[in-house]
Amino acid sequence: MKKNKKSRKNLNKTEKKPVSEFKKTGRAFASLIKRRFGIIVAIACFVVVVVGINLGINAMSDKDSEGTYYPPGDSVAAANDQSLPEYTRAPVSDFVDLTLLSSTMIYAEVYNIMTYPEDYMGKTIKMNGLYAPMDSGNFLLIEDASACCQQGLEFIWNGEHIYPDDYPSANTHIEVVGIFDSYEDEFGGIRYYVAVDDIFVNS
Repeated sequence: MKKNKKSRKNLNKTEKKPVSEFKKTGRAFASLIKRRFGIIVAIACFVVVVVGINLGINAMSDKDSEGTYYPPGDSVAAANDQSLPEYTRAPVSDFVDLTLLSSTMIYAEVYNIMTYPEDYMGKTIKMNGLYAPMDSGNFLLIEDASACCQQGLEFIWNGEHIYPDDYPSANTHIEVVGIFDSYEDEFGGIRYYVAVDDIFVNS
């Protein structure tokens, strides 16, 4: 008898109490809310990440565009990039004296003259260097600071002058002053030169 009572008590302990319909509904609702809340949090995190990436990309684009420079005449590139501010070089003075510049600066200035000749049109240029007669014309060669590289500017001596009688010898150090101008060569190309009135030979 005692054994039967014990086993009945143990049986009663292990039996699960019946759950009411109300509790079942409440648990289902809580589970649904948890799932939906997790989805909402995931969507919110995704939106924050996407917005952050877009802001970062825009900031980098703005930073990269600050120093962008379009040379004059490159209107196509400038027109295609409406978001960038327009940059211009400092205007060239009416009188450009290359003889006052250091070897480094004069080489840089001649590079600018050859790269952006439209900025120098009609300006008076004073320069000195080595006279170099060539088949295509008369040139004044300007060396860089290390004397390893040379850039040549063509000059035309105004008036009636016979070569080689009226001209100095090749590799003579000369100085000229004249107006920067251009002309069309026999092949239809544009060439730039300095129209000078006198050639001064430096001793």
